[in-house]
Amino acid sequence: MHLIVTGNRKKAAAYLLAAQQSNSLANVDADRQLESILHDFPVQRKEDLIEYAKDHQQAILENAILFSETSGTTARPLQTPRNSVDITWNTHNQAFAYKRLVTAGTDRVAIIHPGVLSPFIEATTFALRHLEAGYVKLFPIQGICNYMRMIEVLERYAITAIMTTPSLALKVLHETARLNAFGRLKVHKLLLTGELISPACIYNFKHILGPQCEVHAFVYGASETASLMYGVGNGLYKAFVDDFIFERTKPLSCWSPKLLSRQEM
Repeated sequence: MHLIVTGNRKKAAAYLLAAQQSNSLANVDADRQLESILHDFPVQRKEDLIEYAKDHQQAILENAILFSETSGTTARPLQTPRNSVDITWNTHNQAFAYKRLVTAGTDRVAIIHPGVLSPFIEATTFALRHLEAGYVKLFPIQGICNYMRMIEVLERYAITAIMTTPSLALKVLHETARLNAFGRLKVHKLLLTGELISPACIYNFKHILGPQCEVHAFVYGASETASLMYGVGNGLYKAFVDDFIFERTKPLSCWSPKLLSRQEM
C-alpha cells in the first residue's frame, strides 16, 4: 500500500495510471481527467472488505500471523488480519513515532487501551520492544485490575509515559484524583491517539499534571489502514508519505485530523 501527498492533480493522475497499468510514470498520459481515472478504480467499502474476507478466508488463515478485528463501533466488526510484511511495516512506523518521544532506559510506557483484538496494540508493543523501551499494558477490568491497582502499577514501575486516547487519559487522571494518589505518579509524558488533540486539550492536561508535562500526538490511523500519520507537536501530525497517498488542494506542512475533511481532500 502506498499513499502519495501532492497538490498536483496531474501528478496524482499519473501515479494512479501507473498503478493501474503496472507501468513506469514515463509511459503515463497524465492529461486524462483525474475523475475519469478514479472511475476506473473500484471503490471498496467496509461491506466489500467483509465479503472479500468471506470469499478468501482460507488464504487469510494460511498467510496471516496476527488475527485481529476492528472494534465494530461503526458497524459490524471487520477482520483485519496481518501477515509478516504488514506487521513489520506498521511496527517500523510506530517505532519511528515512539523514537521521537521516548528514550530507552529512561522512559517506561504504560499502554492503556481496550483493543484486545486490535492490530494497533500488537504493533505498538513490537515497536517498543524494537526500541528496547520498557512497557506495560493496562486496562481496568472489574475484579482483576481496578483503578487503584493501575495506579500501583504506574508507581511500582516508575512509569513516565502513558500511550492512550485523550478520553481514557482523562478518566485515569480523574480516578487518580478521586483516590488522592497524584503524588504517587511519575508520569510526565502523554502520547495521545485516536481523537482530535486541540490546544484546549493540551492546556487541560498541563493544568492537571503540571507545566512540565509533555502532551504529544502519537500516531493517527485505523485498524483497517494502520498508522497514517505521526505527531509533530501541538497536536498536529505529518503523514507517512512513503506508505500512503494524500491529495490536497491546499498543501500543509502539518495536519490535524480535523483538517482532513471531505471538502479539503
